Amino acid sequence: MIGAASVAFRIGSAFVAAVAVSAGAAAQSTARPPFEVHWVEGACSSCSAAWRLGETLFTSRTEAWGVGETGPGMSGEGIGARVLLHTSDNGQTWREVPGTKCYGVSPRVAFQDAKRGWIEAQSDPALDPVMLRTVDGGATWRDVTGALPVFPHILDADDWWGITSTPVQTAHGEAWSHALMRTVDAGRHWTRSPVPGGAGDFPIVRMLSPSVGWAGGVTSGGLAVFRTTDGGRTWDESRTRTPSKATQLEDLFFINPRRGWLIVDYTLREGVNGSGSYVLATVDGGRTWARLVVQAIAAEPAFWVRFLSETLGFIFVDRRADQAKASAVDQPAPSLVYTSDGGNRWDVVTVPDEVAGCQALQGDLVCSARSPRRHLAVLTIHPTR
Repeated sequence: MIGAASVAFRIGSAFVAAVAVSAGAAAQSTARPPFEVHWVEGACSSCSAAWRLGETLFTSRTEAWGVGETGPGMSGEGIGARVLLHTSDNGQTWREVPGTKCYGVSPRVAFQDAKRGWIEAQSDPALDPVMLRTVDGGATWRDVTGALPVFPHILDADDWWGITSTPVQTAHGEAWSHALMRTVDAGRHWTRSPVPGGAGDFPIVRMLSPSVGWAGGVTSGGLAVFRTTDGGRTWDESRTRTPSKATQLEDLFFINPRRGWLIVDYTLREGVNGSGSYVLATVDGGRTWARLVVQAIAAEPAFWVRFLSETLGFIFVDRRADQAKASAVDQPAPSLVYTSDGGNRWDVVTVPDEVAGCQALQGDLVCSARSPRRHLAVLTIHPTR
C-alpha cells in the first residue's frame, strides 16, 4: 500500500488538512484528491458536560442544530444523556438549548427555517417521547405531542413527509405496517399511503421530492427496493439480484431522480465475527441496480454513502469496528472511500475521527465528528474541480 502523511495547519479555529491517500488493490495512484478537507473544532461554554457532537442538521452555511452526547463511551455501553446544541457561526461556538435534555435514544430534529422547528425527545427511557416546537429559534419550546401524525421531514416550506408504524399480528407473530404521511400545506392536511410490505419491518425511506421517493429493506426474501413517482400512492419494485447473505440495508441515497446508491450489509464467512458491505448503484431511478466493485471496503462495514455530483461520491468506513483484524494496522481507521468517476475507481482518504450526520450543503459535504478527542467538530469536504 502506498501512503502519504496528513499535514494540517490552523486558520483561526479551523483545521485545513492536506489529506492522506491510501492506495490498495482498488487504486494505485497518489494523485491529489479532487477535494479539500476542513475541520472546525468548536467549543461550548454553556454546556453542562463535555459533549460529543452526534447527528447535525445545517439549515444554512452558518446555522446548525446538533445532538450533543455524553455517553455511552466508545465501548457503546450505557445510556448517557443527549441534548440539543445550536451554532450560528459554522460550529466554532455552540450553546446548549435549555429544556431539551433526554435519555436513551437521540432526539430527532427538524427545522422549517431558522426560527420554526421541532424536536422529538424522550426525557426518561420509561416514558413515551414528546414532540416540542419552537417558533423563535429554540429560545422557547411548546409541547405539541399529538399535533402532527408523524415527526416531519422537511422538503421545503410546505412539503413535508414522515413514516407512521403500526404493529400488526400475523401468522408468524407480530410485524409492522408502515405508511407514508405527506402534507403539501405545511402540516394542515395530511394524506396517507402504505409503504410496501415487501420492504420489511425496518425499511429505509427517502423522499427526493414531494412526488419521487424510495423505500427499501432486507427481508427473508432478500434485498427489496421500491420507487414511487406519485408521492406514495403507488410503488414499483426494482428488478434487483439480491447480494448473497444480505442482512440489512444500511443506507440509501439519491442525488437526482435517476442516479442513486445503496449500502447493504452481509455476513462474513462462518466463524468470522462482524459484517461486510456491498455497494449498489442505479442509473434508471431504481428500476435496476448493479453492484459496484469497491475493493477498498472488502469485508469491512460501511455506514453511509453520499454523492455531491454524479461522479464525486463518498462512503464512510470505520475500520475500528473490527479491531481483531491484523490488517487494521495497515489500513488506517476510520476512512473516507471516494470516487471521482461515478464508481469505477475508488481511493481511500484517512480521517482522524468517525463522522456522522453528513449532508450535502451548497455543493459541499458537511458532517459532524463523533470522538471523545475532538468533542464538537464539524467536517466540510469541498470539491476543488
